[in-house]
Amino acid sequence: MNQMEQLQQLRDRDVERCARATAEAVARAEREAAAVERAARRERSARERLAQAVRDRALRPADEFVRSFVEACEAAYAEAQQLVASARQALAEAQQRLRETRRRWLRAKARQDALAALVQRMRSADRRARDRRLSDEANERTAAAGRVAWA
Repeated sequence: MNQMEQLQQLRDRDVERCARATAEAVARAEREAAAVERAARRERSARERLAQAVRDRALRPADEFVRSFVEACEAAYAEAQQLVASARQALAEAQQRLRETRRRWLRAKARQDALAALVQRMRSADRRARDRRLSDEANERTAAAGRVAWA
């Protein structure tokens, strides 16, 4: 029984470890989702600046400063788009890791529950065997006492 209890303790630790890993994966996924939102806001801002710069260029097509500002806005917008793409990729990876760690935690929990049920059945069987043994011994003593009285 001690081995089963030790195994049960190991399963408990495994479940705790998986639960911590899942919590860390949830936190990472939340951080990555926030990073995607920040990158999307940055992209919207860059797009709006670029649209304004294009409108300015339409009003002053010969102005060299406006043309260089439009080029800078285009570069900033392209960079923001790349940032959004990489943030979305990181979020997808974090979500995949979360699914994996959650699945691992659920499997560990199922193993823990199965082992707990097995230990409970073993304890119940031991208790029933002990009770039967005590009952048999009491019946034998009673029967032995009755034989002595009749002898």
